[in-house]
Amino acid sequence: MADMRSKIDEMIEESYLATLPEEKIRQDVLQYLDSCYRCAEEMGLDPKVHQEVIRRLDVFGNLAMRIDQAEELLDRSETGGVDDDDLHMTEQEDLAHRAARFKLLVIDGLRGVNRALAREVERRRFPDTVNHREPIISVAPRPRMRPAPMSAGGVKLTFLRVLYAAVAGATLFIIGYRIFGP
Repeated sequence: MADMRSKIDEMIEESYLATLPEEKIRQDVLQYLDSCYRCAEEMGLDPKVHQEVIRRLDVFGNLAMRIDQAEELLDRSETGGVDDDDLHMTEQEDLAHRAARFKLLVIDGLRGVNRALAREVERRRFPDTVNHREPIISVAPRPRMRPAPMSAGGVKLTFLRVLYAAVAGATLFIIGYRIFGP
């Protein structure tokens, strides 16, 4: 989760959650997890995939229950220590930070099993936005247009243009051959 896009997503989520009281943050995390379960049930996944999704969501559920103490949700710097910013947070800011990381871990975990499920969870979570993690490639149908039929005069004009280009090219070739030839 060290890529730049994930960090930006985490900061946006954290700034939203930091505006909520601690109890609402906990409630938001549990609602998010519940919506992941519902989405997995409604998607009609392959039984093996469904089983793996439920297993991962259960692990995340255990993590959600101990979100206040979960060491896994702390930022680690490249040196392996706790990030300096984590040391100066209030309890509410720390909880918001952990909740934001939790949500990104859940979506990354789902994406590792089934990308379509992860897209659907994000779509339901942000119904008015496009999924920014995975670009949607849409191919517009080609218009059914036919070239306009040429009139007899148009065909003659096109033929004369091609003939003129051929004569001009041949003339330039002959002049070049005479000047620079053997």
